Amino acid sequence: MNNIQRKFKSFLNTRSSKCIPLVTNNFGDVKFLFDSPIELVNKNNIFSVSLSDMIIPISLYMISDYFNNNKIYLTMNNIDYILTIPDGSCTSVELKNILITIFPETFSISYTSYKNIYTFTNSTYDFTLTNILCYQELGFYNNTSYNSTNKILSSIKPIDLSGSREIYIY
Repeated sequence: MNNIQRKFKSFLNTRSSKCIPLVTNNFGDVKFLFDSPIELVNKNNIFSVSLSDMIIPISLYMISDYFNNNKIYLTMNNIDYILTIPDGSCTSVELKNILITIFPETFSISYTSYKNIYTFTNSTYDFTLTNILCYQELGFYNNTSYNSTNKILSSIKPIDLSGSREIYIY
């Protein structure tokens, strides 16, 4: 019996995957290379593969129009605003600084690290946040409206900047 184990390189093409290739920053086909001790040969080129463990370096934008998690709907003084967070990945403090630039000037936003929450304060009016598409990143629950009290609103739960939790492989 031969003790030499052969390795075969195979490519996995993920058409319509929610991945961003690092080089082009476009969505589309992404190719993964994996080593297999078994040569994958099939005349129809169709395989069933089971994946038990995978490490993906941070290569996806945490907040993105593509993931539909970059909008905040704000109502203040009977005026509706649609606030858009630019695509990208950031720390909690960096996101706070971005939020300060997209909210109206009457807002201040603070981050409390030991609670891991944001606090939104308006100097003039009470306000409502509805249909928060980036609810996870801001520490809120999905499909819920939040009204400020005395012009202040804080995250309901700790913010979560972990980004996408799934990858689709077709």
